[in-house]
Amino acid sequence: MESQSEGQPKRKKDPSVGLNPELYAGRGQTFAKHVLLKQYLTELAFKVLQARNAPSEFLYLDAFSGPWQAHGEAFEDTSFAIALRLLTEVRETLAASGRFPRMRAIFIEEKKASYERLRQEIKKFPRINVEAFHGRFEDVVPQVAGILNRDTFLFGFLDPIGWKGIALRRIAPLLRHRPGEVLVNVMANSLVRHATFEGVQESVDEFFGDSEWRAELAEAQTRLGSREAAIIELYLRRLKAVGGFTYVGSTRIRNPDKDRTYFYLAYGTRHHAGMEVFRRSEKRCIEVQERVALDSFRAKQERDFGMADLFKGQPDAGLDAFKQWRDAARAEARAQFEEWLSVGNARRADHLRAELMQHPHTDATLVNGWVREAEKAGRMTRSGETDSARMWHPIAAVTRD
Repeated sequence: MESQSEGQPKRKKDPSVGLNPELYAGRGQTFAKHVLLKQYLTELAFKVLQARNAPSEFLYLDAFSGPWQAHGEAFEDTSFAIALRLLTEVRETLAASGRFPRMRAIFIEEKKASYERLRQEIKKFPRINVEAFHGRFEDVVPQVAGILNRDTFLFGFLDPIGWKGIALRRIAPLLRHRPGEVLVNVMANSLVRHATFEGVQESVDEFFGDSEWRAELAEAQTRLGSREAAIIELYLRRLKAVGGFTYVGSTRIRNPDKDRTYFYLAYGTRHHAGMEVFRRSEKRCIEVQERVALDSFRAKQERDFGMADLFKGQPDAGLDAFKQWRDAARAEARAQFEEWLSVGNARRADHLRAELMQHPHTDATLVNGWVREAEKAGRMTRSGETDSARMWHPIAAVTRD
């Protein structure tokens, strides 16, 4: 292997390594989603299973397994195959270091034909204890909840088509399991268009958990100036309450061909480290989806005008839209940080950082930079030698006391 020449910038590892972009033609949003799942699940499993008080069992739950629109012969462009490959790799790596946790996976699929294909494919991953259930996810919840115990870490990936099938009250037993985390596909695009239609009111009530969401949505929409933003804020608030999560966040998956949202991935965790992993995974996912969007833009120009070279190097208007989304989210996080500096009390660093990271595109590196700036300006101090004991102290609060 050739060594990197001195002075050359270190190459960034492609976050989509292991995935074949050619299998995702016309499904750029799925490619981005799978990149995030791949990055997040890998780091999550290692962190959980190498922790000081690690659980003896890691359970991955895929509630809408498919396979859907798979193009790969080995289903390598499906969430279930991606997850099983990753869990196998994690298991083998841990075994090499003398750790032998039980790795489990549960896949649920309602359509009979898809279930039969799924049932055959999962047999190819013998190192993972895998079960497949045929039926509606909501109906299977009690059965899955019954096999959980205190030493099972549950990661739930809920990726329905539309908003039906994940009624908050019906899936609550899984959301409330400790220890555990969840990643939910929220089809905000569909909800923006249809949520207030009379014919879907019952299903939307179930999605949000009760029939009281309308007043909350109206208030949030007035305050935020956007129905889409109001819907994701409302859902995160409900998810946090029903699941008993300490932190919730979301990331936007864009439509590759347009400067608007395709869906959101909503996330719930009870541990500050979870937010850090989620935001690192988001950053890698964004790199990929913006690259896909730019490729889509150039391909469209070539199809429409037959002049591909003319548009090389030109920015996609949608990329500018993403930067606006990112900057707006970070501005909200910075405003919360500034408010804490002005009127807040001393806080544990890891908890406050995780609260700020509930805002999209706000990662630990960004927050730590704000802290250094505030410290240099004499607006805060730090204390504590270890991560668990480290405290941040706003000077304004100290002066008032």
